[in-house]
Amino acid sequence: MSVRYYLLIVLIQAVLKLFGFPKVYRVIRKMGIKEQKRGNEEAKEIIHRVTAQIFTACDRQLFEADCRHRSLALLFLLNRGGVDVELSIGVWKHPFGAHVWLTHDGEPISDPAKKAPKRETQVILSASRVERSSRE
Repeated sequence: MSVRYYLLIVLIQAVLKLFGFPKVYRVIRKMGIKEQKRGNEEAKEIIHRVTAQIFTACDRQLFEADCRHRSLALLFLLNRGGVDVELSIGVWKHPFGAHVWLTHDGEPISDPAKKAPKRETQVILSASRVERSSRE
């Protein structure tokens, strides 16, 4: 595991505590894709490699790194690597719960929703669609 992945999770924990999830998400999203967009096969390879590294970094933290940490770290790293991913948020009413994950071409790639407990009522929001509708 690379030290930079471990430190990225620590940094995300700090900025989440200081600024909250919405603000951190907006800042990461504004940074945008830094490299030329990758083809689908190359993107899948990058996703697999980076996801494995981030999961390892999260498992070795002194605090409990959850789906927010994983998703924000992956969003940052994958976008900077030219992989276009989308953040999704699932919310359950009873008992209340929430989960965050990333998708690429409509497929969950980080901590997919199927890992979350099954609930009768589920609302899944795509963060980019919510942002677009709130600006209109």
